[in-house]
Amino acid sequence: MQIRTTKFPLFFWGFNRSYECSLDFEQNIYKNLEANTEYKFKKLNNFLFLILKYLPILFVFLFTFNRFDFSLTKLTMVAYIFAVILASAINLFENMLRQFLSIVIIVVSAVTGFFIGEIFLVAYTLKYFLLLSVLIMVFLDMRLDSYSIVDDKGKILSNFIIPKRTK
Repeated sequence: MQIRTTKFPLFFWGFNRSYECSLDFEQNIYKNLEANTEYKFKKLNNFLFLILKYLPILFVFLFTFNRFDFSLTKLTMVAYIFAVILASAINLFENMLRQFLSIVIIVVSAVTGFFIGEIFLVAYTLKYFLLLSVLIMVFLDMRLDSYSIVDDKGKILSNFIIPKRTK
């Protein structure tokens, strides 16, 4: 099984390259078959994993979002519609089509903002797109299990995430 470990303990945004590993869930042994290393691992609480990963983003959102962003005005509704279309284009298409559609959606958002008299429509669209993207990532991360690789003294060396196992 190919597993990518985190570069820093409990920081789930930077990962090393993937290594061929084997996991023994009976004895909680992580074996890196390429580096010939063996460590124990322990399961990390899924709620703690989500908090550690998304708390910094939540703080950024707390400082950038306000009451206006959740009101049902014409501007916010149009911006959310463009954000949903942009998120769909980025998540459903690949390569050049994704890039082309993203640019087209942003340009159409700018032109629409010009015609409705709101020059900041693109900024709101991108802001709401980031919110939707983070919500999608949280939903996808809820399907993962996180584990900590520990040394003999119990110190966390690294972490890894894998899809949830069926019991």
